[in-house]
Parts: sequence; C-alpha cells; structure tokens
Amino acid sequence: MPTAEYLIPLALLGLALAASPLSAGEPEDAMVARRLEWFQDLKFGFMMHWGPYSQWGCIESWPLIEVDKWARPDDLAAWVERGKDIERFKRDYFALNRTFNPTKFDPAPWAAAAKRAGMKYVVFTTKHHDGFSMFDTRQTDYRITLTRKGGAVYAIYLAEDGRDAPPPEIALGGLSPAAGSEVTMLGAKERLAWRADGAGAIVALPPSLLQSPPCRHAWVLKLTPRE
Repeated sequence: MPTAEYLIPLALLGLALAASPLSAGEPEDAMVARRLEWFQDLKFGFMMHWGPYSQWGCIESWPLIEVDKWARPDDLAAWVERGKDIERFKRDYFALNRTFNPTKFDPAPWAAAAKRAGMKYVVFTTKHHDGFSMFDTRQTDYRITLTRKGGAVYAIYLAEDGRDAPPPEIALGGLSPAAGSEVTMLGAKERLAWRADGAGAIVALPPSLLQSPPCRHAWVLKLTPRE
C-alpha cells in the first residue's frame, strides 16, 4: 500500500501541476477552451470514487487484480469472509450492483465539507476499471440506471455544464416504465408526471423542484411499478 513517503511527493507534484499553465495548445472546440480556462483558475479540488464497492468498504477495481495484494488487506472483511479466495471475491464483487441502492444519497454534506476545506470543484469518477457505469448508457446493463430493489428502478441524472438545478424535463434513454408506474425524485415528495418516448421516457419536473431541488448537480429518480 502507498505510504506517506510516497504520498507527500505525489501531493506536491499534483499542486505543482495544478499551478502550471497548460502547454498542449488551444483546443479547437470553443466550449472545451472555456471549460479549461475555468478549470485552470480553480487549483484545489476534490476527486472521489463511489460505487457498488463502497458497500464493502474497499477501494475501487484494484482488489480484483490478483497481484495487487495491497488492495486486499487482511482487515478487509469482504476478503476475509470469503476465505481469501480471489475467484469467489471477484464473483461477489461483480454482483454488488444488485444490492447497490443509495436511497440516502445526500451530496450536500460532502460538498459542504469540501467547500470548508477550500476546494473549488469535485471530480467524480463515473466509471472505473471494473466497468460499472454511474450514468445511463445503452452500451451495458452493468450500470446504475438498472440497479433494482423491490421491483423499483433507480436512475441517476447528472447536471450538464455545472448547473445547479435540473432541467424541466429529464430524458430516460432505454428506460421505459410500465404503464401506471410511479416516478419520484429522492428527497422530494411530489409524484412526477412522465410520458413514454420511444424506447425510453420523459419525466417532467414541477416548478417547485426546479426552484428548490433536493440537491445540486445530481438527482436520483425512482421508478416504482404499479402492483
């Protein structure tokens, strides 16, 4: 496992890189250029990993690599409980998406702690080497928008271009709720109106949620089929 003698130089290197101007030349895309200019002045930020593996209290992806024993310490309960059998560990790791159900997800305290520390931005790893997508995609079923529990489906929607509030309508590509399904947003009480749209659905948000969303930058919709 990396020790302080390695982490300190790496931290200093990161600060040096953050303070250095970009030297790759101006990007052709104007939007990318604007975002890079915005990023250059932020300096200090917060990078986090969060996904199904969080249920085990282990780090992302690396415990799956047999030679990376540092990622499976002897005090890791999920490793010990499986008799330190790497194949069994891998099998159960890739099944964690079936129980990953972050209904109490509340990014506000995380954001508040980062802000108090002087951080200006957050980098959220939406897909690590294990392949689990913390966003909606039609390329794989191994994704947050197909996390099911008790018949319900949870779909996470990430804000575009750093916006604080959700859009008036949220498109759920590839998710088509059954007729009569109830759609709600975690942290809010309103039942949301929705309509089918091809292979997916469009969820309409009321003015109350647009003005006072339960959280900023990311929202979780719960699709509950009618019993």
